[in-house]
Amino acid sequence: MQGSGIIVDFPTGRRLRRLSSKGTASIARLVKSLSCEGTSINGAASVVRPLPIRLDILTGIDDETVAGLAALAAGGIITAASAARLAMRHAVESSGGRTNPPTVSADSTRHPTVVMTFAGDVFGEFSLLLRMEEVWVGFASPSCLGSLYEICPPDRGSICLLIGRDAGSRNTIRVLAPRDWRRCLATQEEKRLQTAHHLLVLGGIPAAGAARSSTLIDLWNALRANGSSDIVGAGRIGNPADGCLHVPTKLGRQLLTLIELVMPGLVDVRGSSGEAAR
Repeated sequence: MQGSGIIVDFPTGRRLRRLSSKGTASIARLVKSLSCEGTSINGAASVVRPLPIRLDILTGIDDETVAGLAALAAGGIITAASAARLAMRHAVESSGGRTNPPTVSADSTRHPTVVMTFAGDVFGEFSLLLRMEEVWVGFASPSCLGSLYEICPPDRGSICLLIGRDAGSRNTIRVLAPRDWRRCLATQEEKRLQTAHHLLVLGGIPAAGAARSSTLIDLWNALRANGSSDIVGAGRIGNPADGCLHVPTKLGRQLLTLIELVMPGLVDVRGSSGEAAR
């Protein structure tokens, strides 16, 4: 220990409180104070005892303060950990005028927001709802129907997918298109629900019309393109003729994106190609 300064090292990993960018650079003053009593900061001592990492590479700043910290650590005045923390703090002080976030160009693509609602125990039984604009997907195991009813909105155009597994470890997907999905699941035979390990409720689909037909075709194509699932009751969502040219809809693409988030690999979004129609 040299001079009257005392360096206390707390190796706890706690972050230093961010200081205001106003005022003088305190780290630069500290380095000059520690170096003023005969300690060389020309970097010569670092040849004898190099730091595990170069401070200029760590901070992106190469000035006399960073060089001084390296020399102080090499001379044993401060520890290497303290030198690294002080160098990073000096970098924050030096960049006080460059804290504005980068500007985003006006023509950049704006990605839709996905909102998640969760109910239950994340380490046990739970239900999950993901929503993107008009469409939403509810996800749960059959034993969590109560919480699924709670977080999912009523929807007359919903589709239910009961996901099970056959003897050959292939996914089985039972498709239900009820008028009231809550009542439909509540009245399902207990044996049928027990064969499913998860269930999905797909909402935000129009109850009728061309928009519903197009969205369901997107779903059918993605389920069929997966190739590793046995689809039961697919006639309830429509079965487009092979070779029929179909441009995927915006609703369909959003729905498939949410399904991919909750059950990766269940659908193949490449099964519908082309730019989404509005």
